[in-house]
Amino acid sequence: MRTFLVNLDRSADRLAHMSKCLSALNLSYERVRAVDGAELSEEDLARAFDAKRSLVANRAPMTLGQIGCALSHDSIYRRMQTEGLDSALVLEDDIDFSPTFPRALEQVRSRMDISRPQVFLFSNLRNPCSFETSGEAQSFEIVKQKSMACTDAYVITLPAANLIYRANYPVLTCADSFRRWRRHFGLELYRCLPTTVRHDPIFKSEIIRIGGNCHKAASGLWRVWYATIDLLDILRHGR
Repeated sequence: MRTFLVNLDRSADRLAHMSKCLSALNLSYERVRAVDGAELSEEDLARAFDAKRSLVANRAPMTLGQIGCALSHDSIYRRMQTEGLDSALVLEDDIDFSPTFPRALEQVRSRMDISRPQVFLFSNLRNPCSFETSGEAQSFEIVKQKSMACTDAYVITLPAANLIYRANYPVLTCADSFRRWRRHFGLELYRCLPTTVRHDPIFKSEIIRIGGNCHKAASGLWRVWYATIDLLDILRHGR
């Protein structure tokens, strides 16, 4: 299984941090150049982001940071398609690992079905800066999820990458809109417990730092129109 690490060019400190962490776990990785939302031009946004439909699909205005994050993950899904990778481990660059992460990853490998659109999350969302257990877990459980929003560490199968790329390019929603893709497009979402990944509080969110609301106001009638388009898209491509 290939490991992809999403990292901005200007975040050399984060890359050094992740290199050290992954080396300690004996995990090799390939760096993926993250899309910097702050550097997206008007032409880039016109090509890769559907601003009007996004107001409906995402249910809130998206920032340039969120758009850049979604495009970064979309680039990995596109590579999986072109290179025929049946699965991948996707990591963001502001996390820490429990020493038991390799065992959790092995549990996910043995559990996943590469013919199914599956995503497996490793994070603790209740308290993102801590693990859910102190000490070493003796075993791991794979639990089905209805709604989780986090992309800092996950395994994704090729059918899931195809599903999300089809549903979210051009970008309509944030990179962690798993609930939408599960409800409307048939994504199978799981979580590996106890969690073995946490956010490193040393690093502040680049998505928040970049910010930049790039939406323009839409009238009520236009919102109804784009909601209709979104529904038709779900009916056409969803399950």
